[in-house]
Parts: sequence; C-alpha cells; structure tokens
Amino acid sequence: MTYHSRFRLCDRQKVHAKTVSAFEHKQNAAERKPVIAVTTQVCEMSLDLDADVLITEVAPVSSLVQRFGRANRHLARGQEFRAKIHTYPPPHKSTKPYTKDELEISTRFLDELSHQSISQYQLADALERYSKHERNADGSARFLDSGYYATPGNFRDTDDYSRPCILDTDLDVVKAILDSKDKYKKEQFIINVPQKWAVQETGHHTWLPKYLGVAESVGHYDNPERGFVTKPLEEVELG
Repeated sequence: MTYHSRFRLCDRQKVHAKTVSAFEHKQNAAERKPVIAVTTQVCEMSLDLDADVLITEVAPVSSLVQRFGRANRHLARGQEFRAKIHTYPPPHKSTKPYTKDELEISTRFLDELSHQSISQYQLADALERYSKHERNADGSARFLDSGYYATPGNFRDTDDYSRPCILDTDLDVVKAILDSKDKYKKEQFIINVPQKWAVQETGHHTWLPKYLGVAESVGHYDNPERGFVTKPLEEVELG
C-alpha cells in the first residue's frame, strides 16, 4: 500500500481509511493478512497504525519518536510481544529536508537506544534529552509591526516545492462546481504536486482561482491508489 500527500483529497480519504483498516488487529488469527505500507512523513501524525515491523530512514529525533509510535501501538498482540524497528541513513549525500546537525543528533539518539527493548518512558526521556531546543522569537511580528499595510515575507523557513493544482482531467468537473453554489466542493479535487510538474499556462483556464495550477494526469495519476508520481508510471522501476 502507498500513502503520501500527493493525492486528490477525495482519493486520499479512501486510501487513508483503507490503510488504517488493513492494519487493524483481528481477534481471529486466520483473518490476519500480511500487509506492507510504504509512506512518507504523513505517517508520523495522521495514521493510527499498529505495525509489527517498522523500517525508517533516519530523521530528526522528534520525527523518529513519532514514527516509532506506529509500532506495537495498541499492544494488540499481548504484553510480551515486541515490534522490530530498523533504521537506515539517507541514501544520498543530501540530507534535505533535514540538516546535517539534526541527523548527527539522531544517530547518537539511536546508538543509545539500539540493541535493547525500549519502553515509551525511555523514548520520552531520550526525546527530552536529544530534541533540538526551539529558538527564541526574534521580536518580529508582521501583523503588528507593518502599520496599516502588509509587508511581504515568509512565516516559516521552507522551500516552496509544491503547488496546489487541479488535474487536467478534472477541469470540467471543477468548472461546473465553481459555477454552482457549492464552490467548496472543489477542495475534493485539489492535489499538491511539485512545482516543476505544475503546467504553466498563459491565458488558459482563467476561471480557476489564481492560487491553483493545472497538472497533467496521464502518466502521472493513472492509479488513484498510488497518487501522483513524478515519473510516468511505465518508467518507474521496482527493485
């Protein structure tokens, strides 16, 4: 199963429910079926999973603890059962979206806790000791300091990698929604895609809100259960 943030909302709701249901504990052992979920960081907060094995790339300590919380979450297999957790370093030289310092701290955190059975109390204690301290406010408050006009600026430090879009195959449906009284229903068809895959058109679809782009569907969103892929599906190789 695949779960990430690049689904249309209407599809993501279905994938979310299906993924959670697949990991539910079955009282009858015969009803239990093996399942593998491949996810991005969305699993840290939004998925109520109870996995027997967790494999994760190294991330900041707070993120790791959130991910670890998906393993043996409900003690459904009894007090004696222990889930297995495996971690691995980022496969590329780049540490993005994290910093090198964050991952070095995480490595020390993992070294301390490895090769032992870990309780929630131990995780909470280690999280407090290894978590990066939040920086103090710099005294700037754009809402209060800019006078009667707004000054441009970012409220968070991030690279703008994604853009909300409408798939080209959904344009007619969304236009009909925008022409109706139920304009809010367009939210079901919005999908965040990488900036480079947002079609930049001039003079077309002027009826779309300016914050929405258009993304090609064919070759990128052919399977609603897989979501948006940056390579055409026929080019994706499975190792």
